Amino acid sequence: MDTQVLQLTEQLKIVNKGHILYLYESLQDYVENAVAYGISGMEYGHQVFFIEDREIFAMIKRQLQQRLNIDSLPGHIHHVDNQEFYSTHGDFNYVTIVRYFESMLQPFLLHNTALRTWAHVEWREQDNITEKLEEFEAIADDSVSDLDVMSLCAYNANTLPASFVSRMLRSHGMYMTDEELVKSPLYRVRESHT
Repeated sequence: MDTQVLQLTEQLKIVNKGHILYLYESLQDYVENAVAYGISGMEYGHQVFFIEDREIFAMIKRQLQQRLNIDSLPGHIHHVDNQEFYSTHGDFNYVTIVRYFESMLQPFLLHNTALRTWAHVEWREQDNITEKLEEFEAIADDSVSDLDVMSLCAYNANTLPASFVSRMLRSHGMYMTDEELVKSPLYRVRESHT
């Protein structure tokens, strides 16, 4: 897997802004890819935000510390609990979530700091969730483009219907699995809303 992670890392280095859809199947590969994403970001001097489950982030953090041979991570790695991030507003309110995302990054953007985010998207069961997620990703794509950042949205592939995946490919310029990263064949660039 190390060769594949390095290959992914090289491909990710080429892409320094944009919206990536990551559908993972293996938690081990997921953590490896998150670590590669974090290391690549640090190499470029980016601030890296992991919107991630606490337990999974602990695994990522531990591997980052081991690979970088340090006891604590430098100020370039930030963690936001994904359960709090997506559930703060009860129902999956995608407009409020995107506003919160933008306000979280704003202090760094004011100083022209390069950013990348890794967001593990999770939600509670609720009515019309696939439609809400689809709209959320369309708005998030506009936001990522406007903010000029790299943002990866990770979903557990084992929990998603195939029809949902094809709709998600329309709002992400890149598509990633545990082992590859390619341009999304269905991506549609939207006109700016500014």
